[in-house]
Amino acid sequence: MGVPLCARLTALRTASPDMQIFWQVGALAPVLLLATLFVETLYRGITSGLFLFWLLKHDKVSSVASLAFLPPIFGVAMGGAWLGETAGPAAFGALALVVTRIILINRH
Repeated sequence: MGVPLCARLTALRTASPDMQIFWQVGALAPVLLLATLFVETLYRGITSGLFLFWLLKHDKVSSVASLAFLPPIFGVAMGGAWLGETAGPAAFGALALVVTRIILINRH
């Protein structure tokens, strides 16, 4: 509702439609960038931090620390599933080393 109202009540009402879109995107880009930074900070900083402290409260530090080695595994899996990427022998060798490290950390 705000965008059409701005287009009708400001000097944009006499501009061509493509110029209206250009100025709307130009004005919205900084606002959306700030909103994205706020949401990203809120999610990563607060939500993941609280989850980490909850995990530390309920499990050993060594077990929680081993979770830091999971992103490469999920990265390769999601790259294959979503982007159709193929992992070569070097990637599978590296993933085997990561899994070995996780197993060694969590051994009792």
